[in-house]
Amino acid sequence: MSIESARSFMTKLNTDLIFRNKFASAKNDSERDKFAQEEGFDFTASEIREAIDELTRAAGGGHTCQCGHGHGHGNGHGHDHGHGHTHH
Repeated sequence: MSIESARSFMTKLNTDLIFRNKFASAKNDSERDKFAQEEGFDFTASEIREAIDELTRAAGGGHTCQCGHGHGHGNGHGHDHGHGHTHH
């Protein structure tokens, strides 16, 4: 697990429309977790929060994720992307 993986995930989510749409189409937390893992991402809830905070600061405080979900939660097992689900 790493902050680098979380940063890469956020970058891909913000820049790759197909990736973002596949992620957003997952029906539940388990599917989103599985998708992130299958795509090679591995990070914790705190690491994704840190990556989101970094992107928000870099954008001047605005919300930078283009995934179509709100941000701010996690279960501690995966990573916190605030979509009502976590990723591994």
